[in-house]
Amino acid sequence: GRLEHVLGNLEASEALLVEGRAALLESLGPRHHVVASVRGLYGHLLLELGRLDEAEAEIRSALEIFIENQPEEHPDIAQTKIRLSRVLIARDRLDEADALLRESAPAMAKAKGEHDSGALEARIARAEWYRARLETETAARIVEQVRSHIDAESERDRPLWRATDALLASIRR
Repeated sequence: GRLEHVLGNLEASEALLVEGRAALLESLGPRHHVVASVRGLYGHLLLELGRLDEAEAEIRSALEIFIENQPEEHPDIAQTKIRLSRVLIARDRLDEADALLRESAPAMAKAKGEHDSGALEARIARAEWYRARLETETAARIVEQVRSHIDAESERDRPLWRATDALLASIRR
């Protein structure tokens, strides 16, 4: 399911993630960290599809499970908070999103490094936050920095690339 998402095959990704989530729930139970991983991936996909209610529910569920199973500084928790912040930004809940980003972006950078895809997604989330506040120049500057890094490192994480495309299109309107 993750591979299909990366490749942009969103319908196939959804079918596989739903199937995988059901199988994992049956075999591992609802509070297993692997179930949380799949729920988080599915929430990320739902965010990209614009299905914000479902995305928020999946991501919040994943976050609860990760918090139960992982140490506070684990990158899975930071990554999930970053994705939740993106949902909140899309829902115009900017104060909540800002609080999550202030906490999770530095944690992700510390855990994985400034140029990890999770840290780059945090920067995209911050750009989305600035765009939502109509601070388009700041948003565009952040997006260009992220895109430059993705290009320079040949690390075209396609969901991140699609997110930067969408941001730039919305800023240039």
